[in-house]
Amino acid sequence: MPEGLFLVKNLYKGNLVFYWVNNKGKKVSPLASNQAEAEDWWKSYMFSQYENAERRQVVKDRRSLHSTREIVQSRKGQSAISRGRRITDQPISVDIDLFQKKLDEETSDL
Repeated sequence: MPEGLFLVKNLYKGNLVFYWVNNKGKKVSPLASNQAEAEDWWKSYMFSQYENAERRQVVKDRRSLHSTREIVQSRKGQSAISRGRRITDQPISVDIDLFQKKLDEETSDL
């Protein structure tokens, strides 16, 4: 769970949407048409909340491009570099999935 925000997958006006809510269930982001768009908003939001001097020039972690990076082996044979050190470098996932329930409700009314 990224810093008290939860990713919601929902059905809105017949479309699949994603958005972030806080601990109280209040929507804190605009509607996104896909998960990648919701992730981009979240990363920008998290960077805007950082109060110290930022060293990164870009929000996206370049190491996340697995196809273009070499896997560096440590002495124990494990990757010496992970998917990133910051919370924004980790992949996100849907926390609250309301989509299927609402889709079932809409189709049962037909």
